[in-house]
Amino acid sequence: MSFYIIIFLSLLMGCQKKINDVSVMQMQGSAKERPAPPAEKNVALPEPRVVVNKIYFGYDSYDLDEESDVCVDYADFYMQHTGKKLVIDGHCDERGSRDYNMGLGQRRAMAVRNGLVAAGVPASAISVRSFGKEKTLVWGSNEEAWAQNRVAIIRMVS
Repeated sequence: MSFYIIIFLSLLMGCQKKINDVSVMQMQGSAKERPAPPAEKNVALPEPRVVVNKIYFGYDSYDLDEESDVCVDYADFYMQHTGKKLVIDGHCDERGSRDYNMGLGQRRAMAVRNGLVAAGVPASAISVRSFGKEKTLVWGSNEEAWAQNRVAIIRMVS
């Protein structure tokens, strides 16, 4: 048994790479030897634009009263990308029957579509579909999960 251990250790020692005595700092150069990066001009970069594409709904609701600003913002964003198509997916939480939730998801998607059309997006560029409760976005049977599943999602496609 000790014979095998000796053979294993000798093989292990023979496979190790030999490292030169050059330090990492010598290979990369010290901080004093490296040239300073060129001075950058202070250029004001535009702030990245965050465009919300999810509109959440209350329980058993498809009203857009407080979410109409999202439609206006997304319509402005869409106008910069004309020629694209939009797809709006309506989702529901797990409560209620399959058929009821398919209809509610459709009404949610249509409410968002109507909000986008009112904000200037051509109706011909928008298609809607409902997933009802069949395509859950967040797993769980509690109010937090249900609230995240009551949503319409706007997607831009080519």
